[in-house]
Amino acid sequence: MKQDLNPFLNKFRILILSIPILVISSCKDKEILPDKTVNPPASIEIFIHIDSLQDRLDNFGNPANIPTNHGTLSPKFNSVSIFKIELLDDSTENFNSGLIIYQSSDRVELHDGDSQLEYFYGNQLPRQFKFIRVYFNDQNYHFDLKYNGNIIDGTLLSFLWPNNYSSSFHIKDSIVNNDSIVHEGKWFLELGSTNNPVLNGEVVPLSNITQPNVLYQEWPVPSSMYVVTCPINPIFSIDKFEHKSFVLSISSNKCFEWVEHSDPAFFEPFDGDTIVDVGIRGLKVIQ
Repeated sequence: MKQDLNPFLNKFRILILSIPILVISSCKDKEILPDKTVNPPASIEIFIHIDSLQDRLDNFGNPANIPTNHGTLSPKFNSVSIFKIELLDDSTENFNSGLIIYQSSDRVELHDGDSQLEYFYGNQLPRQFKFIRVYFNDQNYHFDLKYNGNIIDGTLLSFLWPNNYSSSFHIKDSIVNNDSIVHEGKWFLELGSTNNPVLNGEVVPLSNITQPNVLYQEWPVPSSMYVVTCPINPIFSIDKFEHKSFVLSISSNKCFEWVEHSDPAFFEPFDGDTIVDVGIRGLKVIQ
C-alpha cells in the first residue's frame, strides 16, 4: 500500500486469525505453549475513503444522470455506519455466503481519523476474491442549505437500513428520541442551530434510494437490507500468512438529491424542495 494515502481516511484493521492448537502432553498434566516462531496469521487492513469525485452510479452499477428538475449536491460526511463486509469468490454467492471479513452486532461509525476495528476469523485461506459486498446502516453528513432566506449549515442523519439500535439518535447538536424501529429512508435534518426546528421525513417510495449492486441480476437486494456490491479488479488474493491492505472508496458524488421548486443552487426545505434520494453512489476497491 502506498504511504501517501490521505491522512483523513477512516482506517480499521480486520484480522483473520487461525485458531491456535493447544498440545497436551500424555505424561504431564500441563499445557505446552505454541511455538512463537511460527508465521503470524493473515490480516487485511482496509482504509475507508469518501470520494465526491468518484463515479455516480445507478442501481446496476452504471453511470447515472441527474433527472430534470432535480437538485443534487455532494455532502461532507461526518460518519457512515457499516456493520458487515463480505468478500466474494464469484457472482454465485448469495447474501451472507461470502467470506465475512468484518461483522459487528453493534452500530459502528467510521469517522474521519483513525477508527480501528478487529474481527477474528478462522483459517479459510488461501483465497481469491472477485467482488466485495458492504452492508450499510446509516450516514451522517452536512451541507449548505437555505433557511428563511439565509445560507446555513445543515446536518442530515439518514437511515439506509431499518433498525432500532438506540432509543435516541445524535444528529449534530440535537438529539432525537426514538421508541420504535426507524424505517429505511427515514431522515432527520438539523438546521444549523438547536434554536431551529429539527425536520424529519422519509424517502418515498423506497425504490428511489440508489443502491448500486453489480450483482443485481443474480441476487436482487431484498427490501429489508441496504447492500452495495462492486467488482474487485484486479482480483484480490491472500494467503494464510499474508498481510494485505486496500482502500474501500465510497462515492458521495451528488448522493443527496431533491425535487427542485426554488433556488436551484440550494436545498430549501421550507420552499417546496423534497428529498428523493440519500443513497451511496457506488464503491471502488483500490489496491
